[in-house]
Amino acid sequence: MLAIAPITAAAAQTSVTAPQSSEPEAANDEIIVTATKRAESLSDVPMSITAASGEALTSAGVVDTTQLVKIVPGFTVNTTQYGAPSYSLRGVGFNEASLGALPSVSVYNDEASLPFAVMTATPIFDLQRVEVLKGPQGTLFGQNATGGAINYVANTPTNSFEAGIRGSYSRFNTIEGQAFVSGPLSDTLAARIAISGARSNPWQYSSTRNDEIGRQRKLAGRAILDWTPSSDLKISLRVSGSLDKSDPQTPQFVQPYPQFVLGYVDPRVLTYPNPRDSNRATDFDAGVDFRRNDRMFQSTLRIDYTLGDNFTLTSLTNFAHMKFLNFRDIDGTYLPLVHYDTRGRLRTFGEELRLSGEVGRFNFIVGANYQEDRAKEAARALFPNFSSAYAFVDSFGPTAYFGALTNKSTQSYRTIAGFANLEYHPTDTITISAGLRYSDVKHRLWDACSSDEGDGTAATAFGLLNGAVGGPGPSAFAPGQCVTAGPNLVPGPTEDSFSENNLSWRGSLNWKATDDLLLYTTVSRGFKSGSYLNASVLDYRVYLSPVKQEKLTSYEAGAKLSVGQQLRFNAAAYYYDFRNKQLLGTTNNPIFGPLPTLVNVPKSRVIGFDLDAVWKPTDLITLTGALNRTSSKIKSNFFLPPATGGRIDDPATGTQDIRGRPFNFAPKWNATFDAEFGWHAFTGINGFFGGSIIYNSKTDAEITDNSSATGRSLTYIKSYATLDLRLGLRSDRGDWEASLFGRNVTSTYYWQNVAHISDTLVRYTGLPASYGISVNYNF
Repeated sequence: MLAIAPITAAAAQTSVTAPQSSEPEAANDEIIVTATKRAESLSDVPMSITAASGEALTSAGVVDTTQLVKIVPGFTVNTTQYGAPSYSLRGVGFNEASLGALPSVSVYNDEASLPFAVMTATPIFDLQRVEVLKGPQGTLFGQNATGGAINYVANTPTNSFEAGIRGSYSRFNTIEGQAFVSGPLSDTLAARIAISGARSNPWQYSSTRNDEIGRQRKLAGRAILDWTPSSDLKISLRVSGSLDKSDPQTPQFVQPYPQFVLGYVDPRVLTYPNPRDSNRATDFDAGVDFRRNDRMFQSTLRIDYTLGDNFTLTSLTNFAHMKFLNFRDIDGTYLPLVHYDTRGRLRTFGEELRLSGEVGRFNFIVGANYQEDRAKEAARALFPNFSSAYAFVDSFGPTAYFGALTNKSTQSYRTIAGFANLEYHPTDTITISAGLRYSDVKHRLWDACSSDEGDGTAATAFGLLNGAVGGPGPSAFAPGQCVTAGPNLVPGPTEDSFSENNLSWRGSLNWKATDDLLLYTTVSRGFKSGSYLNASVLDYRVYLSPVKQEKLTSYEAGAKLSVGQQLRFNAAAYYYDFRNKQLLGTTNNPIFGPLPTLVNVPKSRVIGFDLDAVWKPTDLITLTGALNRTSSKIKSNFFLPPATGGRIDDPATGTQDIRGRPFNFAPKWNATFDAEFGWHAFTGINGFFGGSIIYNSKTDAEITDNSSATGRSLTYIKSYATLDLRLGLRSDRGDWEASLFGRNVTSTYYWQNVAHISDTLVRYTGLPASYGISVNYNF
């Protein structure tokens, strides 16, 4: 592996195996990207992009999307309590834990969509590069990319035989390995096969007994076939799959947080010992097999047909399917408070057909897209000692106790879109571009309800409540069936649907002032689709109020500067105007206390800037730095219930006006810095020493002001910085390397999320210190 600095938008690297591809090579080691769905030099693309080679990702220890925070300032990740990741870019994100929730930052494998965030938690390996596009990308990548888009580009089959292996051993007996083989099968057919795997002992420990959790068991593979029957036709088939049977992360107890009548809170919660300030410290029920079993499959078929010298017709067909199983303890204690057993099946099918070409001073892309996404999920909550289990006992007696409930639903999204993008070069130094995309989306929900676990306890409890408010009563409620009250208070599943359409657009003006300086300004608009929430529901009418689409209009200006071959510098400033921003808020339920709900906030905005630079004074020294500033703000009056102890602005409803509040999971400052120094150690062998620092300023996991008596928010996420180091030797031919590495070597204690889903307040911590050795060899 090339253990050189993770690169930012202006930088470039040469991969170990320089795989052959259909993309043209750039001069002066510049990275070629396909952010506009055609190959361009990174320094000529009029948008803020972070691009890094696959070798740079490996060097930084980036093994999945959640770890892109190491190289992308402004990108933040949090782990939701149900196991799905949530991404934000420049403060724009959607912290919704349902499997069917649509993201604000979309992820693609070779331009093929992964529409659900949980699909993106798979390993990344054998990559040519990753491209992180900041700002709304609706015109070419579609909706649900208001924050930006991430596109992974895999290494492609080569025209000569190549192979390589890579292995590492690190703390917690972690063994990671990768291998690939690539080459021609005939004069017109080439193939590449790559595999990746990881296995480790547990990394978390119980703070109250001698027990551990957090082992890794991961396996992934990819096969690519490239067939070129003629110079005008290329057909590429890509098939990939992954299996993850690791332990889910367990949260860390912070303090008691009773959500219902205090008299029903397990008294042991009120005196539960706080763990030490360690990323590893947690607690969980003894003797329970908390686990995950996620299986992901994706296949894509891409056909490129050249029409004459200037036109290319491209077809991209995408199918992906995932089975999701995540059984986790979410209360941070050894007490049987709340376990979540979330299961789901997700799938997507999409077809894009586009024509691109060049006519005189014009470049264009025009195309159409069809996509159908479906998510079926069942979140089984087991809460024998959670205070909400006694919600009906005071009114109906001990037979109204219930300690389990399943929230289930199936929702689908059918999208039909047409798009076009045109670039005009009135002179050799000026480019005017404009693009638009019209999307029509049909949302559908069915089989949605909260249901009895099968033992009849929830059916009995909800039946008693139903009869007390004028419904048919216990006789209408059966074990294993829905307990959500439908029309006329009769329990049953709910169906609903709604349609949306939107017009995304983008316009930019670029001036290549010199060969080394690009100035640009861009105005764009993007949309994020609406969706339904999978949560505990007493009344079917809750399902009839889904969150609707949000709209973001972006204004951005920037510059890209190169000073010889040694220095590259990028700067961008942006203003985002939000309408109907989607948020995961809470509502005060008289039965269960605070419950999650989806809301649209009428007006909000984001102001910020990006700076990044790469300085390479010699072939053996590289310095890389990047800085992001994001200031977000709710601009309209909007009332939500705060956490316990938070400010109340409307006593009648127990709610707080969030006007003036920043977005959650949106730190004002993000920064990365990397330095590597090399030397000639022996004949044909170079030594290197390097390190990288990541910094994130404080933020909050909630949109409301949850300041406690101490003045600190209960749900705050503190600022933190981590340091990684590396030391090693590599061949100057690039065929082997051996290195020692350390990650978070200062054992910085930090966390990425704070949640209050049960009678406890918990944190999801970052990864602890790790150190190890890595070796790779390319044949």
